[in-house]
Amino acid sequence: MNYTLKKNRPWLFTIILYIMYIAIQLIYTFYINKKNSPLYIDIITLLPLILPIQVLFTNNKKSYIWLCFILFFYFISAIENIFMYHDWFSWLNTAICILLFSTCILATKYAK
Repeated sequence: MNYTLKKNRPWLFTIILYIMYIAIQLIYTFYINKKNSPLYIDIITLLPLILPIQVLFTNNKKSYIWLCFILFFYFISAIENIFMYHDWFSWLNTAICILLFSTCILATKYAK
């Protein structure tokens, strides 16, 4: 396998899973978890996930490390949702979080 292809594959999977995870968090925040919380509370909960978006597209090693650190808190929330709601969407949220974390760890190996 070509080294360039091997280097770009984790980056591509990370970007795809990152966009999927943002979409899942938006769906969960605005459609499934319909608490009557103000909009600024919802934005504050989604802001840490959106902050590394610009740096992540540059394929920088530190951006993957920070995204892994941020994902840790979303993983804890996803596990809590599994035990509270017992629904398939919580399992999907947790699975994509674990996959995104794994691809971030793999992408740090091949990043600049």
